[in-house]
Amino acid sequence: MDQYEEEKGTFLDTLKEVFTVITGMIKKGMKVYLDVTRDDKIFISIPLTILAVITVFAFWLVLIVLVAGLFLGLRYRLRSENADRDDKVNRVLDKAADKAREAKEGIKNYMDEKADDVPDEDSTQE
Repeated sequence: MDQYEEEKGTFLDTLKEVFTVITGMIKKGMKVYLDVTRDDKIFISIPLTILAVITVFAFWLVLIVLVAGLFLGLRYRLRSENADRDDKVNRVLDKAADKAREAKEGIKNYMDEKADDVPDEDSTQE
């Protein structure tokens, strides 16, 4: 066997290993779901692999939709066979949803206070 055939065999072996790793990641990702909920009802459930592919092609759109969803009262949860890992991630996602709700309430309270400070048109004409 000459050097070219050895390098060709090594390259093909490496390519097979990379393909095996990628297919394994895809299979694992298809078993993990991102559940989007509102009022404890599942709004949509999407496999993490599909979300990753969409994110590759439309990162800013996905980011804007996810953040806007937080301010519209949506919550995100991971669901898979590995409940321990999911719980850790879900605690972080719950904190993000809580912070978005607090920010929304803070903005609403601020706007309500500012609206109370504006004089009525009837009182300014007198």
